[in-house]
Amino acid sequence: WKIRFEPKSAGEFARWLDQFQIRIGVLGRDNKVHLAWDFTKSSPQTESADPATYGGWGQTAPADGPMPALTANLARQAGVFGRGSIILLFHPKAVEDLLWTLEQEKNSMKDPNKVRETVFTVVPQSDGYQFEVVSQKYF
Repeated sequence: WKIRFEPKSAGEFARWLDQFQIRIGVLGRDNKVHLAWDFTKSSPQTESADPATYGGWGQTAPADGPMPALTANLARQAGVFGRGSIILLFHPKAVEDLLWTLEQEKNSMKDPNKVRETVFTVVPQSDGYQFEVVSQKYF
């Protein structure tokens, strides 16, 4: 999966992350994952954990556009940026389930094993944000 989002500001990006309880994780050189979340609060929460702790969480790399830079900046502000060179977005099972459902609704092949890639976008709404499928590629 790829998630594309063109937020108008770093604050909008942080609100989206917090709405969906998405955490920014840096894969550390110490074989730990260093995470940060709650970016709209005065001090983001952080945690260093064994990667297996987050094995049930979905993981995506920040896609193109402003997302990689915004993600790196928030990781830097939270103090986890320098722990490693790979930065991922960790999303909880509820988001994983939502994305899977949206992917299947859009899947014209009706076989989940035929989907090679699904690209989502984030759309601002009056009460927050929602995901929409932009495109799918099939095997």
